Amino acid sequence: MKYLYAFVLMLFFFNQSSYSQSKTKKRITPGGKAIYINGFSDYKIEPFLSIIKKDSIRYHELRFNNTNSAMYTGKFMYDTFGEWDKFTLNKQPYPFVIWENKKLFNDDPELYTVVTIGYEGNNSIYTSVLVFDSKNRDCLSDTSKSKTKLIQYFSEGIWNLTGRDKYYKLWHKEMKKIRNSKLKTN
Repeated sequence: MKYLYAFVLMLFFFNQSSYSQSKTKKRITPGGKAIYINGFSDYKIEPFLSIIKKDSIRYHELRFNNTNSAMYTGKFMYDTFGEWDKFTLNKQPYPFVIWENKKLFNDDPELYTVVTIGYEGNNSIYTSVLVFDSKNRDCLSDTSKSKTKLIQYFSEGIWNLTGRDKYYKLWHKEMKKIRNSKLKTN
């Protein structure tokens, strides 16, 4: 009976994996790298260092690698919750787009703050999130009870994205405002 249960679980996870991959298309870059459209090659929890007034604080960043757009997590949050609460460059090449006090799960009363980030460079492209609960605790740390649930939530969000829309236009409009304000102050 124990082996039958293990076999059923293995089939379930195999089907979940093949489901996600069957919905994911990829393209090959001129350099021969696979980039995933509405998908990713893998995900990792990476250390994220934040420096605030000479104090360094370490968080955990959920990073989805080899995505077609660095804005996938932001687009998913926009499609789900509408316009962001904050948009800031914070001395980074790409902005932090922040949604505050959002109920991510129907079965969980917790309100989360989600920070979406991404990076597109010559050798790397990823989309990522930092997630905090209402007590400002890092929800992607090894001790977090919601870590696995959050990984699944954002994975499914990326797999189910629809075509380009208003988010990208608003994002570029906000970046233009930031760049223009920096030019005026220089």
